[in-house]
Amino acid sequence: PDSKIVEMDLREWRDMLAINLTAPFLMSKAVIPQMTAQGSGNILNVSSGYALTYAEGRVGYGMTKGGLNTFSQFLAEELRPAGIAVNAWMPGLISTDLSGHLGEDVATVVPSVMWTLAQTVDTFTGQAVRRRDFGQSWGPKG
Repeated sequence: PDSKIVEMDLREWRDMLAINLTAPFLMSKAVIPQMTAQGSGNILNVSSGYALTYAEGRVGYGMTKGGLNTFSQFLAEELRPAGIAVNAWMPGLISTDLSGHLGEDVATVVPSVMWTLAQTVDTFTGQAVRRRDFGQSWGPKG
């Protein structure tokens, strides 16, 4: 929910931290042993453009997504020796029930997700990327 900091209650703040930071931490922690054992893996954290751009009432959300970007970049370096790629991906506004069917069709995100998940620590890791820039500043060119 949109809330200015002075209007946000502590429960809402904690919920945002739990969903956007603690959950990716726990999910990563759960899969890293298996990925390390197999010598490879790929973790893709779903972030948001709000991590990079201010929007009124979105300070808490933007902060947690910015933290997720940093978590992804730091984790990528920590896991590079184990052969595990880690990236943060910002899909943009996608048409879903939650978005009120505003934004692009969900099918538009598939190529960038599939490309990112096919990468290795040698080809693409430690990045926080916007899907709208796929094929321009990152991903296959042309």
